[in-house]
Amino acid sequence: MRPSNEFSTPSPEQQGGEVNLLDILLLVKLHWRLLVALPVVFSVVGFGASWLMTPRYTAVTQIMVPQPSQASSLSMLASGASGGLLSAAALPGLKNPADQWVGLLSSRTVADALIDRFELMQAYGATLRMHARDTLAASTRIQGKRDGLIQIEVDDSAPERAAQLANGYVEALQRLSSNLAVTEAAQRRVFLEKQLAQAMERLRKAEASMRGAGVSVDFLKLSPDATVNRLAQLRAEIASREVQVAVLRGTMTESNPELQRVLASLRALRGQLAQLERAEASGQQAAGEAGMPAGYADAYREYRYQETLYDLLARQLEIAKADELREGAMLQVVDAAQVPEWKSSPKRAFLALTAGMIGLLIALVWVVVRVAVRHYRADPANAAKLEQLRA
Repeated sequence: MRPSNEFSTPSPEQQGGEVNLLDILLLVKLHWRLLVALPVVFSVVGFGASWLMTPRYTAVTQIMVPQPSQASSLSMLASGASGGLLSAAALPGLKNPADQWVGLLSSRTVADALIDRFELMQAYGATLRMHARDTLAASTRIQGKRDGLIQIEVDDSAPERAAQLANGYVEALQRLSSNLAVTEAAQRRVFLEKQLAQAMERLRKAEASMRGAGVSVDFLKLSPDATVNRLAQLRAEIASREVQVAVLRGTMTESNPELQRVLASLRALRGQLAQLERAEASGQQAAGEAGMPAGYADAYREYRYQETLYDLLARQLEIAKADELREGAMLQVVDAAQVPEWKSSPKRAFLALTAGMIGLLIALVWVVVRVAVRHYRADPANAAKLEQLRA
């Protein structure tokens, strides 16, 4: 008589050398206590271990970042003849502004500001600032959402500090963005301010050069030639378009249709300039015979060019400032972080369930392995090899 808790293994000839499902079910029946007890033990251990873990709290805040201007005035300024508007939202090739803001939030400057403000090196027990940065980064999740919002989640063992850190990210970003030209309008403003300062310096030099050329009483009675004025106007418009192209290339790809349109307009203006320069060159000799001082025509033309260019750049700068103001506040807080009322981790029920599943898996593997070993030993050839290994 075999004991009731033993398993009768058929011979390999009967089973064809394969493990039968009935064998496994029979072995499961014989060891059901183990299959029940081991998952229960693992679940109890996992549940008990969760009480030893430090509770973590998650604070969440959402912000809305400035979107590209729906009607950029830069195109409207220099394309008065065409009257087109540059719709930044409708044109392909524009950079995604949300990615830029997420990058700023993840920057070392923002992290260091939070570390110093909330004394995170002491809170995290870090001896080096880089370790505090790593801990803060591991506790923070920053995600740009499809609806244009950016969500900031911060985990911390103290619920109050979690909320302070989440709101601190927004405040640190506001301080950082105030010192940077982040939006398209702000970038245009910074670029045009530099161009305007250079244009002012060139205008002063051109005015001094014109005064140094000298003017006779007879010449003062003459009106400047219309060709000279038109030539200066064209050169100023070309320079203005070149500035526009430089700004657009900062936010658009080369294949963008708006950029291609501006480049085509620039080529047309250069063609008109070449025609006027040929016409103006033919009239210089006649102007000299009319009593114009030597070099005055070139000085006057340069002065008119610099003056017109300065006026155009000044208009562009004012429009860029207006666009920047129209974009409103740099950041708008949709949902400010509040002190979390319930811990986000550890999730004790989830840990207990996971531990129980691991225990059940281990028990099942043990049962399957035991069936395989028994069938292996039932083969006389394999049994002989085992005996040789034991000898």
